[in-house]
Amino acid sequence: MQRKNNFLDFLNTFETYKLRDINVHVLKKWCEKRKEDHDYSDLTLIHIRGNLGHFFNFLVDIKALRANPLTQIRFNRNPPPKRQRVYLTEEEIKIILDNAMEYSPSFIYPVLYTLAHTGARRQEVLNLKWSHIDFNRGVLTFVETKNGATRSVKMTKNLFQMLERHPKSNEWVFNNPGGGQIGRSQFGRYIVSFQHAYP
Repeated sequence: MQRKNNFLDFLNTFETYKLRDINVHVLKKWCEKRKEDHDYSDLTLIHIRGNLGHFFNFLVDIKALRANPLTQIRFNRNPPPKRQRVYLTEEEIKIILDNAMEYSPSFIYPVLYTLAHTGARRQEVLNLKWSHIDFNRGVLTFVETKNGATRSVKMTKNLFQMLERHPKSNEWVFNNPGGGQIGRSQFGRYIVSFQHAYP
């Protein structure tokens, strides 16, 4: 259910088909339509194919199909980026952090500060627990990374000091205003509000 809308569209599109009629040709047309309708990248289509692949592999396992037709559909694994990557200067990062400190010193600022000082992904920072921080060695460990591998980062002096002063109310390093772990969508809503306040 990682990509629920695509799975539901798949069901709606093919619910009247016989299994033998769900072939490479019709699946490729369906993928192309999803790409066109939603402006998906090839990388997104690869993820969709991977999710649906489990379903087709199951059908092969129970001998309802001889082979998984999705394996014959290829996408470009290294397409050119749809948008140019934005690189912030040191001065721009400083302005953002100063504004975040003014806008939300105990919520948005510490998260953005940690992002800026580690280069970690947003969810990696939001998943940080106090048990992942070794103040004796000055090391931060990200255990729930995108590729599944554990990664350790040496803390800068300023990050060390900021985290050392940061309140420790529960197991999570960064809490929402209610005291629980910050959710991805919740943090996104706060960032949008922050952007409106400091366009």
